[in-house]
Amino acid sequence: YKGSITLFDTSPDRFKDWHKVGYLPQRAQFFNPLFPATVQEVVELGLLSRKRYPKRFTAHDRKVIQEALEQIGMAGLRRRSVHKLSGGEQQRLFVARALVGNPQLLILDEPGTALDPQNRKHFFALLEKLNQEQGVTIILITHDISQMGTFANQLLYLDRALIFFGSFVDFSHSKQMKRYLGHLPH
Repeated sequence: YKGSITLFDTSPDRFKDWHKVGYLPQRAQFFNPLFPATVQEVVELGLLSRKRYPKRFTAHDRKVIQEALEQIGMAGLRRRSVHKLSGGEQQRLFVARALVGNPQLLILDEPGTALDPQNRKHFFALLEKLNQEQGVTIILITHDISQMGTFANQLLYLDRALIFFGSFVDFSHSKQMKRYLGHLPH
């Protein structure tokens, strides 16, 4: 109810460095899977915020796009039409689009929803690597709190109000959370 919000020490109304922020929505609501685009073309869209008019892609951009696709295990699919991708592949595609600009802040809304267990494990290992080795700050919104303990440094539990903020270990042993949930997660 009080305080201030800044993005990289800038008020949101004056913030212009949107290339520093990567975002993965829970569902690509405005994405038409029948849109005639390739995997590479969708990932290119993640670089548009860095481009000035005329917005052209360079050889360096193509290299960065290839690296983003390699990070998520889709390098071999770069020429595939997006309408031929499975739900999990589409989710990984949007992860690549969020990562291609090399963001300093990555906001992910239910990113593991469409991923099978193997791809989910690979995806969370990638997030851990981005955070630990590249210093990317990651805000991950999820309902799956039991699995987050192995990945999250801090847990913020909201339910119309701040319920808990702290480490997962503290969360797991919190009497407050036990009363709130009726039990503690494993």
